[in-house]
Amino acid sequence: ITTILIHINENMNKKTYTTKEVAAMLKVSTGTIKNMIYRGDLDALKLGYRTLRITEVSLNNYFQLNTNN
Repeated sequence: ITTILIHINENMNKKTYTTKEVAAMLKVSTGTIKNMIYRGDLDALKLGYRTLRITEVSLNNYFQLNTNN
């Protein structure tokens, strides 16, 4: 997990998703998403003790790496 100090002005226009939102998109449990993050399969931002956010860029990278062409 990448821990990043976020500067609000720099990240206002970047889309982020909660683990719950990503789980709904992929039709899996939030536990599965957290496991993907902890294994390093999906990049996430840790914004506090228990707060994780997944960026749109991270999701796109995951889909590109895990889609059979």
